[in-house]
Order: sequence, then structure tokens, then C-alpha cells
Amino acid sequence: MKKLLAVVAVLSLGFAYSGCDFGGDGDEDATPELTATDEGGEPDLVEDVGKTGDCVAGESAGYKFVMVQDVLENPTLETCGGGNPGADIDSICVYRDDASIGCAADVVFFDWAEATCDNDKDVPEEVLDIPDGVACSGDFTGYFSLNGGHIIVSFAPTVELLCGDVAHIIEMRNCDNPEETTESYTVSYGAGDDCLEEGGGSTCTWSEESDSALGEAEIDVNWVW
Repeated sequence: MKKLLAVVAVLSLGFAYSGCDFGGDGDEDATPELTATDEGGEPDLVEDVGKTGDCVAGESAGYKFVMVQDVLENPTLETCGGGNPGADIDSICVYRDDASIGCAADVVFFDWAEATCDNDKDVPEEVLDIPDGVACSGDFTGYFSLNGGHIIVSFAPTVELLCGDVAHIIEMRNCDNPEETTESYTVSYGAGDDCLEEGGGSTCTWSEESDSALGEAEIDVNWVW
């Protein structure tokens, strides 16, 4: 389930692909807040005032975190095939005016769903920094399989996501079978100083979850989608 994204000027748009089974405008409704459960894990929806109206390009959204969450209907989660279950994330970078302003620098939190498969790609730090994933001709390295769960990343202290920015997500696909090895995920943006660290106690406010994205995608920074 793997798809690639070019992320910095020195990188070409065509990266190696891999596969999981290798064998909008604002509205008048308030944005819900997500908070951690006591055990960490998937956040609960909590009603909050949130942001309203249009998210104007250049306006501070207060976002410092990105959460990428697996879609449980992904085929490899149902079959546990290939040892790379769920969406396979290579990198998470932020672009402004078509130029990269930074890639994920730290993993804040990750978890897997209760019904998980054996996962050969279980090192969350593989999503950090510029894209380096490979999934081609038997070589599968440099990415993290979500395995039914989600991952939250932060960026360098100087990076704040503004309205009008986009997150470039690279979800790997197998270059030998690209049409059948791309899988889906959703994205949310978090504002606060403590976004779902393990054990709970989050003070983070989350944007509304994006629509499901497939493979390589660009997700606008916004209040709602």
C-alpha cells in the first residue's frame, strides 16, 4: 500500500514504491476537540467551541502536530497479508507556496488497533525526515505500517502549520504492483503543547478528521473539510 511523494527540492518526484501486501472550506459549525483517553490510544470526540468561519491563507491555525490514522477497511488489515498491515507511511512533510518548510522531526505517540496483524514494519521513527522509503523488487525499507492504529508527529520548533499550508503524506506502494498495493488513511491537525503523549493527559485540540486519502496525498490545513 505504498505511494510516494516528492518532498524537498533536491528530491525527484519519482520515489520507489511499495505495497502493504507485498506478495475544504470552513463552515459555521464548531470544530470538535479530540482528547486522549486515560490509557492513551485513539482519542475521544469532545464538543468544544473550536474555530469557525473561513481559514484564510497565512492565518495562524496554532497547529504543531499531525495525526495520520489508518482506515480499518484497508485490505491488508482484513487478510494480514505481507507483514505490512495497514497504510505504510514513509514521510509527513509540510509545504507552503509549493516549497517544503519541514518534515516530521519527532514521534509524539503511536498505537495499534486491538485486532492487529504481525507487522514487519513496526518502527515509527521511519516516518521522520525526508522520504526514503523503498518498496520495489524485493527491497522493502524505510516506512512504518500503521497496522490499524495511528501515529502523531511534531516538527521543528520553528515550524507552525498555517492556513493555506498542506501536509504531503507519502503512503508507499509496491512498484511491482502499484494499483493493488495502495491503501487509505485520514489526517488531523493538532494545536497545543501536549498532543496525546502516552498515558493520556493531552491538552491538544484537533481539527476535524480529513476525508480518507489514498496513497500519496496533499491535505490542506483547515478547520474542517
